[in-house]
Amino acid sequence: MEGKLFTYDSESRYVAFESNSSLPNKTIFIPGLTDGLNALPYLPLLTQQLASIGYSLIQPILPSSYLQYGISSLSNDCKYIDKLIKHVLDTSSVGTLVLIGHSTGCQQILYYMKHGEYTERISAVVLQGAVSDREFFMWDNSDQTTKYVHLAKSLNVHDLLPRDVDIAPMTAGRYLSLATRLGLDDMFSSDLTDAELINIFSGLGAGVNVGICFSGADEYVPPSVDPKMLLQRWTKSTKEGVNVAAVIIPDADHELSTQEAQEAFCKHVLQILTEA
Repeated sequence: MEGKLFTYDSESRYVAFESNSSLPNKTIFIPGLTDGLNALPYLPLLTQQLASIGYSLIQPILPSSYLQYGISSLSNDCKYIDKLIKHVLDTSSVGTLVLIGHSTGCQQILYYMKHGEYTERISAVVLQGAVSDREFFMWDNSDQTTKYVHLAKSLNVHDLLPRDVDIAPMTAGRYLSLATRLGLDDMFSSDLTDAELINIFSGLGAGVNVGICFSGADEYVPPSVDPKMLLQRWTKSTKEGVNVAAVIIPDADHELSTQEAQEAFCKHVLQILTEA
């Protein structure tokens, strides 16, 4: 991938990489845990497809990028997304502004749409691979999850948990956010009530186009979860006037590793953005 690397915050020296920067419309891509620049296999194709309808693709480094996520938070990243958007608006003539998230990046987008400074500039959001960290943790290793939730509750939120809790250094606060019911990151669990989901999706205002792409064979989704029911409930939880288009990509894994899945995702994204 080719593009321009720029510093969007002079104090932290955080950078972002923009492909096709001369195009008037901007897409900001927020990836998931452990991810950084060019982390997803579908990004080259997505970049090409976005350019065909006049959109650039911006990939920022955030406080949670790579293995920093365990010592960061949704609220901390939100501040830097604001810094990024301000920089983009100040340095270029921006038409339409869109957010696309992968995995935990989907949580970040919903959090941003409730708490960010520039939400009125966002015309569309796309959520790809939105899954419940809490449900995956319990499905993958319930004993360890229960053990570390108990430990984390006994600590200060800024205290670090033992190194074997995760591949990244992890504070008690971030672990509780990911692993407990209604933790700040707990937005996509199948046991959340209708009222809880309405609150989670409440940042999406009338007129915003929303695309949700669920992977039909996502390895982070327990077999007990019904994707169709989940998408129906998420769609019903949005405000009146929010335009939601939700699809399940058959046989797709979490990161859309096959060409077929990538093409299906990009097609859905373009459908959402042509209406933005």
